Amino acid sequence: MRKLIMLSIFLSFLNCKNDFNKTKPEYYNPGNTAIETLKTMIVSHAESPMQFHLEVNYYKENLDEILNSIEIVESVDFRNKYEEELKVVFYKFFVGAKMIRKVEYFQVRNDKYFIKSEYISKYSDDSKEKELAEKIDNWRTINKF
Repeated sequence: MRKLIMLSIFLSFLNCKNDFNKTKPEYYNPGNTAIETLKTMIVSHAESPMQFHLEVNYYKENLDEILNSIEIVESVDFRNKYEEELKVVFYKFFVGAKMIRKVEYFQVRNDKYFIKSEYISKYSDDSKEKELAEKIDNWRTINKF
């Protein structure tokens, strides 16, 4: 019995991992403007360990070109169904001659631009939401990275 206890203590000691030498993950903070937060988001994707994701890998391979060409084309203020003030940002960037157009939703808190997941439906009863949803659909390119 004593040998069994000693063996289990020894095995549990071997299974303990030394976490003291691990580096802390990099934290990315929201920017003071939409473009700062967009650039931070793209850098964080490019530096992500999830390189099996096609978009993440595309950002990594083309990071400098994307950061140098990113541009906000339009920003639209929008109030969602929860009465939250959002900014819908239409932006584009270039990789070679290829233009990628995307849309991101932001909520501003404490003068910082936070990315927010949002769904704007073109089937809404609200005519402003429906119009914005169509504008978003027409803006986005089919992202074939």
